[in-house]
Amino acid sequence: MGKVNTKTVDGLLQQALALHQTGQYEEAELRYRRLLASVPNHPQTLHFLGVLLLQQGQVDEAITLIGKAVAVLPDYIDAVFNLGNAQKQAGLLAQAEQSFRMAVKARPQQPVFLCNLGNVLIGQGKFSEAVPLLQQAVQADPRQPLAYNSLGIALSRLGLEQQAESAYRSAIAAQPGYENAGENLASLLLKQSRWQEAEQGLRQLLARAPTNATALNRLGVSLLAQNRFAQALTTL
Repeated sequence: MGKVNTKTVDGLLQQALALHQTGQYEEAELRYRRLLASVPNHPQTLHFLGVLLLQQGQVDEAITLIGKAVAVLPDYIDAVFNLGNAQKQAGLLAQAEQSFRMAVKARPQQPVFLCNLGNVLIGQGKFSEAVPLLQQAVQADPRQPLAYNSLGIALSRLGLEQQAESAYRSAIAAQPGYENAGENLASLLLKQSRWQEAEQGLRQLLARAPTNATALNRLGVSLLAQNRFAQALTTL
């Protein structure tokens, strides 16, 4: 492919993006790469190809490509955010934190930006820094189960168990059957020796996810604590 004008580039990019969005990854990747062969520093193409590779687990190349997109166009905030996602997936939490902070600075009321920054802070043990960000996330969008669950984790690690319980329950209310939040709530209740409440919540979780090994194990613990040994043996 020779040099192409802007209108042609945009058309080719939209074709590749349509393939990407409909799950035709192999053909989409081929078209992205062809476009980059002609326009090597096209930020949108670098970004979308990076996202596609990230979706396929090719994290290192995704970081390289999305990083190039950001280098070309530093205020390309969607690319900055996805660079953070790629860095997080690679375990580069300090770098991911930096990327997410840039994204949050640009869009301070974007719930998913706040939530992801909160999560990488939790991953680094920065629980007190994570809490206000996650509180902002759920205030901006109260239907954010992931943010509520992460808020519960941070609050629990800070010893604020009553607030953590409320956050976990909000996560479950926002998404009934949210397994991780149900598991975390049960752990908190078991820690407080609230055996029957833990059992009730775990049975509700298992009604939706009967093979959840963590929930089965914690149900067994609850039953053992209530001296219901025969029932416990069926769960452990």
